[in-house]
Amino acid sequence: MGQGFGFLIGKSLFLLRLQIGLLTIYDMCKAADRGMVMGNVRVLAKHGGKSGDWVAPECAPTSEGD
Repeated sequence: MGQGFGFLIGKSLFLLRLQIGLLTIYDMCKAADRGMVMGNVRVLAKHGGKSGDWVAPECAPTSEGD
């Protein structure tokens, strides 16, 4: 097994926990609307790893007002 195998498991567990959280929210709200859609789940920032840090452009701090 490679060095990054444990890291991949960590990412997979994070995504699994996220899905469980969304299903929990759905379960609590299904009485109001069984056809609800939960969307726009995405990464806003990432730190570390081989490619370094990354922040979504709309979340990046701006120099305006400094």
